[in-house]
Amino acid sequence: MAPSSVPSGLSIRDFLFEIGLQHSPDELSVKAAVKPFISALRRSVSSSFPGCSVILGGSLAKGTLLEGDFDIDIFVAFPPKYAEKDLSDLLEPVLKHALMKTDESAFASLSRVHGSRDYFHFSIGDFSIEVVPVLKVASSVQARNVTDMSPLHVKWFLKKLKEKDAAGSIQITLSDYSLLEKVSSCETASVKNHNSARVRVPHSCLLRNHIRAAKLFCKSRRIYGAESYVRGFSGHVLDILVLHFGGFDNLLRHASLWSKSGTVVIDPEKHYSNPNQALLVLNKSKIGPLVVIDPTDKTRNAAASVSSESLSRFIDAAKKFLKRPSMSFFKPFVFSLRKIVPRSAGRKLLLVLPSVPSGKEDVVGAKLFKKFEKIHQSLAENGFKLFSSDWFWDRSDFAAFWFVLDSKPLPKQVIHIGPPVSHRVHAERFKKKYPSAVTKDGHLVVKIPAKFRLPEQLVKELIEKKDELYVYS
Repeated sequence: MAPSSVPSGLSIRDFLFEIGLQHSPDELSVKAAVKPFISALRRSVSSSFPGCSVILGGSLAKGTLLEGDFDIDIFVAFPPKYAEKDLSDLLEPVLKHALMKTDESAFASLSRVHGSRDYFHFSIGDFSIEVVPVLKVASSVQARNVTDMSPLHVKWFLKKLKEKDAAGSIQITLSDYSLLEKVSSCETASVKNHNSARVRVPHSCLLRNHIRAAKLFCKSRRIYGAESYVRGFSGHVLDILVLHFGGFDNLLRHASLWSKSGTVVIDPEKHYSNPNQALLVLNKSKIGPLVVIDPTDKTRNAAASVSSESLSRFIDAAKKFLKRPSMSFFKPFVFSLRKIVPRSAGRKLLLVLPSVPSGKEDVVGAKLFKKFEKIHQSLAENGFKLFSSDWFWDRSDFAAFWFVLDSKPLPKQVIHIGPPVSHRVHAERFKKKYPSAVTKDGHLVVKIPAKFRLPEQLVKELIEKKDELYVYS
């Protein structure tokens, strides 16, 4: 059982390395499980499309896969001569042929997922496989789709690790002797003294395990993933940041100093002379609170998905961890009513347990997040004071929204803010509807009877019959 705090004699760097090791899978076994399919796909692809390549991608290719994560990415790279063709249509028959040759149950689970360029999803045992058609490119200039750059991300990552290893090995101390077997699986690692569990490992081994720790850290905060309902840190972004700062410990130290206002700009390959130049060149719609210039594409913000709230959570967690590091920062979030019931007097908790629709994970997550946002926005618009709010979904059949508010009911009359007086047409309409409206701070305002004096009254109108609402005060 892992200790709850940093074991004596371990630095934060060593502690993070140990956490990564504890959650590292047997990658050789994972690769062996999908090897028959990949071999069959290579044969099928090469006979139909000479010059095509089948490339392992994602965390498995980078050596940063987490134990228990069963998502595997495979890219089929078509030569430039196929640029004008529908790559998904070209891939589908050869993919089906490869699956029929190797795994009938996998073939039965095959589905085509529609997107900017369709890709394919199926399962082999416990593994969730995505096969993505891409155009073989040497740089972002040649890319026709954002997925075309994915193999280059892996190439950049492995190149950087090789450069780090050229600087020599690094000494690590372990508190858990049982991890020595996993350490020996790191390339060229050597155990110096079994009794003291001090080992020398390549920098790549350190960084790979720090990346695993970074993923767990973000998962625990529910900010891991670029999906629209998460708006957090993708694996690619964490790869870039950990490599750029030379470890997750250094990333946390820098993050603890980041400002929550303004924009944090990270440019690992120094594509720009300064952050301001980067902000001038980038597409404004892709500039958020965190800008990480993609090492393989200077026009892309790899962290465009990261919301202000996710960045704020990351900064706060970094500060707390550095102040008092412990294993609790890496454990999965478990929903508990005790955690969310307000401890301060004069506050009220609204807990909504929404019905979870069936469907694909990203679609279901987006629907739940949209429902949560609607309730949150409606509470604010109707004058209710929100102290905090959040939501959780276990990616299965349980979800929860919670809102901590002022327990005092709203006055019988509330101030309704209308349009700016400078917007004449809208202002005239507002005056016609509310003759008693007056001007305040450039806007028309009027006192009207409060439709909802209690927040639960409003929420009851917003949720569906299948949803459950609980009030705690």
